[in-house]
Amino acid sequence: VEHSGGRAEVDSLAVRDGVWTCLAALARAADELGGRVRSLALSVSGNEATAVDVAGAPVARTVSSMDVRGGDVIEKWREKVSEAELYAITGLPLHVMHPLMRLLWMRDEEPEAAAACARFLCWGDLLALWLGASPGIDHSTASCTMAFDISARQWSGRLLELADVSTDVFGEPVPTGTPIGTVASAVAVEL
Repeated sequence: VEHSGGRAEVDSLAVRDGVWTCLAALARAADELGGRVRSLALSVSGNEATAVDVAGAPVARTVSSMDVRGGDVIEKWREKVSEAELYAITGLPLHVMHPLMRLLWMRDEEPEAAAACARFLCWGDLLALWLGASPGIDHSTASCTMAFDISARQWSGRLLELADVSTDVFGEPVPTGTPIGTVASAVAVEL
């Protein structure tokens, strides 16, 4: 994590490399016991998201939940939706750490990265994409984005419309434990 002037950013490729190291060690251990890895589940923080291009490559560092930049975005958002309505939809208080606010902040402060951003994925759906699966996001993690309607269990059309964000920017919301795909052959060989 890089810290300075309120900034707290993470190199998502370093995170991926660490996860790959762990997965490779687990696969070796399973192999040594005469077994194989048959399924994988992740438990992740939902308050960070990574902007990736159409190929799934990061276009900017991941802004950590500890990053305190973005107060201007919060003030602009208050003009669009009341905190009571936001809480009724998402169950969250208005805060800059939520991925929807980070995406809006990126538009203002890092327009080149925002222009290159095809998806804005939290850790679980990002790692799923990099593993070769569909970027499914469980409801629990989706609820941390400040874009998820917790009652309807889907992306909030109202909030995404106010933010001018398409529903396909985030992963596909699925119940926890839903199979979302198979690890790509090339990644499986690597691990």
